[in-house]
Amino acid sequence: MSENTGETPAAGWYPDPEQEHLQRWWDGRQWTDATQPRVGATSPPSPKDARSWWQKKRITVPLVIVVLLVGFATLGGNGDEAEELAEQDAADSVEEDEPGGAEQEGTEEDDAEEAEPDDDALEDLAVGDTGRSDGIEVTVHDVVDPYDGYDDMTAPDDGSRYVLVEVELTNADRDDSVNVNTDLESELRDADGRSYSTEIFIGDSAAGDLRQGESLLGDVGFEVPEDVHDLEFRYAAGFLGETVVFDLDE
Repeated sequence: MSENTGETPAAGWYPDPEQEHLQRWWDGRQWTDATQPRVGATSPPSPKDARSWWQKKRITVPLVIVVLLVGFATLGGNGDEAEELAEQDAADSVEEDEPGGAEQEGTEEDDAEEAEPDDDALEDLAVGDTGRSDGIEVTVHDVVDPYDGYDDMTAPDDGSRYVLVEVELTNADRDDSVNVNTDLESELRDADGRSYSTEIFIGDSAAGDLRQGESLLGDVGFEVPEDVHDLEFRYAAGFLGETVVFDLDE
């Protein structure tokens, strides 16, 4: 671009006044920092990188130690021992770079162990005892095993029997009215952990709304194989409440 002759040049790309191989953007008032290669111009050679070799490669001290140890093994040292030392040194370097290394790993393992479900933590009760699930008191009054109060239409399958559990539910400390249903919120398990669902045609379930202080008494029926014993009755209020466990053989 020529010297100012009184008229301001329009915005555009013009030969850079200081670098012949570039064009620089004129915004109509002044030069900007934007540049681009000039068509047909040869770019000047890049200045030589004056950084030291270790700055270019960014070789860390732990890596240098590893290389020296491996080289020692190659030149006649004990190969296995040198390789083990190199691996150990590299591992130590990683642990130093990662804060909390081994201590953090141990914490994660402890958390995993604590997260595992533990059935022993559930309340283990016997017939006649009272447990609590989400503000609902649960009492198993009696167990009839085998239960034979059925007709031909509701008879158990061959090789099976009915077990009837008498349960009382009480709204002990819930201010709101709570809907309960022993047929939906109960299950029976054997010693192998197999679960047996309720038989809605056997017994008269405890079902309905409970205001604070109110109780419901009912029966829950289950069909189990003849040779299965060591049974547990389980109840969880509202499906998500704490599971209360009763050992029916005690």
